[in-house]
Amino acid sequence: PYSGYANGQLVLTENKLEYIFWMVGPREPAAYSSPRAVFNDEDKFVFSIDKKDVTSLKVDNDVCYIKGIGKMVIPEWAEISKSELKKLEKDFSFILAFEEDNVENQLLDFADNIK
Repeated sequence: PYSGYANGQLVLTENKLEYIFWMVGPREPAAYSSPRAVFNDEDKFVFSIDKKDVTSLKVDNDVCYIKGIGKMVIPEWAEISKSELKKLEKDFSFILAFEEDNVENQLLDFADNIK
């Protein structure tokens, strides 16, 4: 399910988690490896969830799984149905493919104080 996500960015604050990413597909097959890949701000997807709305967060095999009521902001051109958006608002996951070594620990620290 993660093959369509590129250039993922994770933002953790004391009260909120945000995962920003771009969708890629047949039109952008080299987006992952091309240093010339362009990620325009208006094309990003943003999943955000307040800490108080997270019911569970776990990391398994380098994938972060989040359950709770979040919000997905999508670009105007995106073809995501309302039923798909509702599913994303309850369950969301992303691969921990970040340059930093301690992302899993930071996520688990964030989750320590969840309900």
